Amino acid sequence: MKKKMIILLIATIIPLGMIGCGNSVKSDSNKSQVEQKEDNEFKISELGVSFKKPKDFNERIEGKGVVDFLGVGNDGQGIYGKLIGNYISDSAFKKLGELGEKSNGESLDEEYMKLFEESFKPLFEIVGIEKDKAKENTLKDIEEKYKNSVKVGEQDGIEYYLVYGAKDEYIKGLSDTEKKEYNTYLEQAENIKNSIKVIDIVTPKDEVNKIKGNNKIEFDTKDTNGNKVDSKLFSQHKITVVNIWGTECGPCVAEMPVFEDLYNEYKDKGVNILGIVNDAKDDETAKRAKDILAKKAVTYVNIIPDDSLKNGVLKDIVGTPTTILVDNEGKIVGEPIIGGKEKDEYKKIIDKFLK
Repeated sequence: MKKKMIILLIATIIPLGMIGCGNSVKSDSNKSQVEQKEDNEFKISELGVSFKKPKDFNERIEGKGVVDFLGVGNDGQGIYGKLIGNYISDSAFKKLGELGEKSNGESLDEEYMKLFEESFKPLFEIVGIEKDKAKENTLKDIEEKYKNSVKVGEQDGIEYYLVYGAKDEYIKGLSDTEKKEYNTYLEQAENIKNSIKVIDIVTPKDEVNKIKGNNKIEFDTKDTNGNKVDSKLFSQHKITVVNIWGTECGPCVAEMPVFEDLYNEYKDKGVNILGIVNDAKDDETAKRAKDILAKKAVTYVNIIPDDSLKNGVLKDIVGTPTTILVDNEGKIVGEPIIGGKEKDEYKKIIDKFLK
């Protein structure tokens, strides 16, 4: 596994130092995007499927293992994209967190990557296969890890399969308690097949065009500390970098130190950083956001979405992180950034608009 492998870690708040949640199954990059609805429906828009999340999946509970989702993009060998459900034990989760903290959003060391690979125990995969590009063994190679395989849909030359029930060799290293917990999740994973639906595919270009179509960002709301703030904030700066993130998006949290560095470096040059907590829909999620920001020592303003944001730019955000630059009138400038970037890449984009 390469250090810059782009993955999706929706549930965990491990600072992985990855590029981001990403959003491009259709492209050559190895990224995907997941959106969770209030009724526990997960829409993987760029893969073209949705499913109902079983109870407790991708919800971090102290003392329990977690089922996390990783999205993988087009591999050029017939795999259009896939979503992988993995079990991570509580002990492995904590070790990853401790090592991840040391990375501070930067490159990961070999020790971390080795533990990362060993910690993820497969439960299921939802796989999209392009019929005209797939090789004879494309699906067989995936099925080798699992006990069951079932076709769950088809659209535009893409066949969708659910493979589930990982073989015993993949749970080596787990304690008896962890194996029992793993098997409980394994039983729940089988139920996913009854809720999988084929949905319209949204490409990165589609998403970018929808976001740009909003033209302007407006709000009259409160920040995570309860202070009133509105879009007049934009008038105080030449450029504002608006980072849209979620409390259950690991890569969003991982790149917060990058935005904090940018904020401190550019605040005297007419540039501001503003965070929008995309999933802060109630007091519980708002508190979770505040706790995350405190833990990551974030000092730039983060706001809770109001109806203007929800019915405006946020309605076209497929997933997080997504970053948008606006001018002093709140008008969107340049191309929205889907997924995350390195600090130097953000600096190049910001500098271009300061010239």
